[in-house]
Amino acid sequence: MYTVYYGEKRIIFDFSEDKYNNFIHFSRTDTLTSRAEVLDMLEERDTLVYTCEDPERVFASFCDLFTRVTAAGGIVTDSDGRTLMIFRNGRWDLPKGKREAGESLEECAVREVHEECGISGHTCGSIVGTTWHLYVMNGEMILKDTYWFSMHYNGPADLTPQTEEGISLARWCTEEEKCDNLKGSYHTIKELF
Repeated sequence: MYTVYYGEKRIIFDFSEDKYNNFIHFSRTDTLTSRAEVLDMLEERDTLVYTCEDPERVFASFCDLFTRVTAAGGIVTDSDGRTLMIFRNGRWDLPKGKREAGESLEECAVREVHEECGISGHTCGSIVGTTWHLYVMNGEMILKDTYWFSMHYNGPADLTPQTEEGISLARWCTEEEKCDNLKGSYHTIKELF
């Protein structure tokens, strides 16, 4: 199953329509050829569900309709079990950013956490998940796929938010704080937890 978020709306690609009774269904066995068709249908609905025998193929054809950006980030915990969260552009988020040419996903994730929060010495663990979302930049529709890695940090608790990236706060959050912050976060971040 794949879920792509566009603001507060979502597009789901899956095998079975049984679990999506309250949503509009579009059964497809072919590829998608028009992003206008998809976006027009989203104008009137919060959720679109494409059900078919080969959701990977249909999702791949969907991805081909957009300019792609690949990013990576981290779900960083410290030795006290707190989670590193950032407040960016009015919402709680996790540190992440675009992959640079020649950079591995792991290198990107570690670099972005360092740049956005001012820590170093954090270790990159296994991949936790991948999220997808659409956004408009300079009049162009972008599909960003973000690869999320578990990370651990044992250094000083001091954080320095990267304000030029719209980050006004970086904070180590207890489980209770994290759950509270997730209420005001993006769907992609909620999905990770």
